[in-house]
Amino acid sequence: MLLAELADVAAPEAAQRTPRRLRRLARAAAAGCSAAPLGDALAGGDAAPDGVGSAGSPRLGLNSVKKEMRCKLTLTIAATSLVRAMRPVALSSRHEPRSRVIARDSSADGDARKARVLFCLGGPGAGKGTQCAKLEAEFGFVHLSAGDLLRAERASGSADGELIEAYIAEGKIVPVRVTLNLIRKAMQASVAHTFVIDGFPRNSDNLEGWDELMSDVTDVGGVLFYDVSHDVMQERIMKRGETSGRSDDNAEAALKRFRTYEESTRPIIEHFKKRGKLIAVPAAGDVDEVWGLTRAAIEALEVYQE
Repeated sequence: MLLAELADVAAPEAAQRTPRRLRRLARAAAAGCSAAPLGDALAGGDAAPDGVGSAGSPRLGLNSVKKEMRCKLTLTIAATSLVRAMRPVALSSRHEPRSRVIARDSSADGDARKARVLFCLGGPGAGKGTQCAKLEAEFGFVHLSAGDLLRAERASGSADGELIEAYIAEGKIVPVRVTLNLIRKAMQASVAHTFVIDGFPRNSDNLEGWDELMSDVTDVGGVLFYDVSHDVMQERIMKRGETSGRSDDNAEAALKRFRTYEESTRPIIEHFKKRGKLIAVPAAGDVDEVWGLTRAAIEALEVYQE
């Protein structure tokens, strides 16, 4: 019975309701046990003897015993993983965002009321926005860009708009109260519980403000860091400036932003590195190459898996 269930989970039509890693495990279990004596027994047949005992009963040889032991172990792992992984998924709609399913099952290792957050840092032009958009599409994160939120607020004509414009034009970091207010409002407006926030925290003031105002409602898993040289970043900024219309996409502003990044943001990266919460991704390659590295890094993080 169990072997049949695992074979069903491994089937292609189960792709929408079964996590990828579990389908692989189920296929391995089904394939590994189908030829083994225990597999035959589970399937309802008789064990194929390796020999005959003194009473004429089937006797399993050493190879068959080894196969049987491997099969038992594989089936146990697969069944345990199946139960754990499928329970939260079964409670949700098959079309529900993956992030909501993750959040609902978070009580085992944290406060279920807290949103899960992954910060994303890197220099200007490192490709943070491009990669975070892909994380949102494939892994169900809600992508919040601190820079986009600030630019939208600047364009809204609010009381903080002129202040934001002055800071962005000079390549400086906007006061934390302004940025945190925008991030918090965006998170509250979302029904999801798993976020990737790019361009934050950019200095110690940002980090202290986050710890003071957001630690009660969020659980930060770490920092996704896109590591790339200044030369590559400047080349990308100049190329982007041809069509972006951004006031800071020019050579003069780029130099100011690089200086701010090294002086203010680099220490934050080192802070998370010392605490074992830095996920560094080499980002000098093209979009698809960097995405492949990003996907592998995220899939290795158990807390953000399906």
